[in-house]
Amino acid sequence: MSLHSSVLRYFDVVARLGSIRKAADRLNVASSAINRQLLNLEDTIGTPIFERLPRGVRLTAAGEILIRHVRNTLREFAVVRSEIDDLRGLRKGTITIVAVEGVATEFLPSLLTEFHEQYPGINFTVHVLSGEHLISNLAANESDIGFMFNPPPSKDVTWGAALKLKIGAIMKPEHPLAKRPSIRLSDCEPYPVILPDITFPNRTWLDAAISQSHATFHPIALSNSFQVMRALAKQGLGITFQTVIGIEANLKSGELVYVPLRDPIIEPSVLVALLRPKQKLSTAAEILLGEIREKFNEMSKSPPSLLANRGRRRHTVNRGASA
Repeated sequence: MSLHSSVLRYFDVVARLGSIRKAADRLNVASSAINRQLLNLEDTIGTPIFERLPRGVRLTAAGEILIRHVRNTLREFAVVRSEIDDLRGLRKGTITIVAVEGVATEFLPSLLTEFHEQYPGINFTVHVLSGEHLISNLAANESDIGFMFNPPPSKDVTWGAALKLKIGAIMKPEHPLAKRPSIRLSDCEPYPVILPDITFPNRTWLDAAISQSHATFHPIALSNSFQVMRALAKQGLGITFQTVIGIEANLKSGELVYVPLRDPIIEPSVLVALLRPKQKLSTAAEILLGEIREKFNEMSKSPPSLLANRGRRRHTVNRGASA
């Protein structure tokens, strides 16, 4: 189903990839055909939309204005197509999702696998981005739903669903603290720790909590990657401090242990599904958002130590639009 000129799609892909040749490979269309269409578009609007560079192309100021309109047009058309499919009794569509690394490792693949079992006609595009780029991506209407922890206040996004998660100490099951029901940061002082580096947003509150605990930590490793910190903890190098999101499989297999921290200064981390303000979601994205809200509600009622051991939900009813 195509209602808009192919040049809009060509323009969008070239802008994303910064290269006509790469866009031609992606679209399986001749570079000359794409270039001709773009030149015609520039003639139509009366100004260049790309600056031709030795190693690609870059949007001009006019191109930046035009690409926002084109992406809004293409995304709104995707919403219309989804609504038409819904009227026909179909459950089709593509949902574009952006997520920070900690969510994309295990939580999001598990969520999407369960969702696909119910709605096999709905496809996904998933991009892993840093928090700052994630918000700007949503604001530019390049994705439908974004996942990140503790998003900063922004007029460009709104909360579609939120889940509070208690932060705990992550360690090997053989660790001397592993069998305790809860611990304080000061309990970890005698042992090696693995901390986020200073570029991580949660490093600020962690430093404040460590200071208030009067503990002196000598980190054996620093990293800007939750995945690296978990892997180091899994190897027994030390204790790291995270929620259970991203280590579900390790907890289930017994490779890692989660022990809640009970220091009063440590507030829960909030996992948020972000949307654009006043965003009209496609039917497919609305259904997914409903599933996210249901998942968050289910997880909020489970103790942190049990979240990774929950059996997968069994659905017997193939529901339509979300509530």
